[in-house]
Amino acid sequence: MNVGETILKLYNWINGEAITNIANGRKAVLTETQLIESHFSEEYTTVQTDTAIITPSAGNRLIITDVAIHTNATTGVVELDLDGAKVARLYSSVNNRFAPQVKSGTGAVDQPLTLTTTTGTNKVFVSVNYIEIEG
Repeated sequence: MNVGETILKLYNWINGEAITNIANGRKAVLTETQLIESHFSEEYTTVQTDTAIITPSAGNRLIITDVAIHTNATTGVVELDLDGAKVARLYSSVNNRFAPQVKSGTGAVDQPLTLTTTTGTNKVFVSVNYIEIEG
């Protein structure tokens, strides 16, 4: 390996290595984001209506990376939204856990992640990993 290849390999290691998705031809840089993610978790026992649960600092945006929702309710809905986009939904029934692979969603500047529940006094646990970026 020559010096140029070594420098390129080091650069790719530091900055993440670009790969191409053959299915759609798009390129991306693989990076480890878990070390920079923030985490929010809370348990609710009352109905929430468009409640801001994570709000970025003024002038910043949120990127939602992972979500998990659990409830002991057998009826009702738990909704997480970001800038009008549906991030996650749990329709309570006998299956009352939700831990999807969430496609990273970026909100608008100053836009909070909001929670709405119609599960009454049943427990709802919400866990969210996110990154806050400059607007």
